[in-house]
Amino acid sequence: MCATAVTAEFGARQQRRRRRTEVESSSGKDKLSESATGWSAWASALHFIATYQSQFHLSSQTSLPSQHTKIISLFHSPNTMSNKPTFFVNASTSSPEKAKVFYTALGFTPAEWCDVPTTKALTLPAPNENICLMIHAVDCFKKFIPPDATIADTAKTNETLLTIAVNSRDEVDALLAKAVAAGGKSDPYTMKDHGAEMGMYVRSFTDLDGHLWEAFFMEWQKAE
Repeated sequence: MCATAVTAEFGARQQRRRRRTEVESSSGKDKLSESATGWSAWASALHFIATYQSQFHLSSQTSLPSQHTKIISLFHSPNTMSNKPTFFVNASTSSPEKAKVFYTALGFTPAEWCDVPTTKALTLPAPNENICLMIHAVDCFKKFIPPDATIADTAKTNETLLTIAVNSRDEVDALLAKAVAAGGKSDPYTMKDHGAEMGMYVRSFTDLDGHLWEAFFMEWQKAE
């Protein structure tokens, strides 16, 4: 399916969905969350299509390479729609394939619908499966930021801090051990007593590209 056809279909579906939402709202049925999920899915699909067109110098009348049609197929499939991530974290990497191996070792799940040379998608471990990490090669990542912006050099500065909540202190330590075994660095910074005075247990690590992560457990959860 070419990008023009997908764009037209998206517009038609959006109009039908808007009309259906109005009818259901007037009858007291709350279908807004379903409508939002469907819109988000199609918006994400178009986002990827535009990126691949630019990357592979495709015209609007050119069919996408077969490996990229998997992305469109996912959003067409009713079997996977309900399991789609709802929050996406995007990061750059010097090697998408090595980054995929690193995060898979941490328990992330690779997404078949986006596994191409320049971009890898992985969902976070339970209970955070609704969050998806999108890892882009540097040249690909630049397509998503302002043209005059620069990508942070993680050796000199910090662009963000990504935090994962887990269910016990042991899980915090286990995640750190996996990160180190996969080539990451543990505890680039350490809170006093690992955050005990704030009622939590926190440790940090960096991935192969220097992106900073935390794993933490709230101590009050022990009482639950």
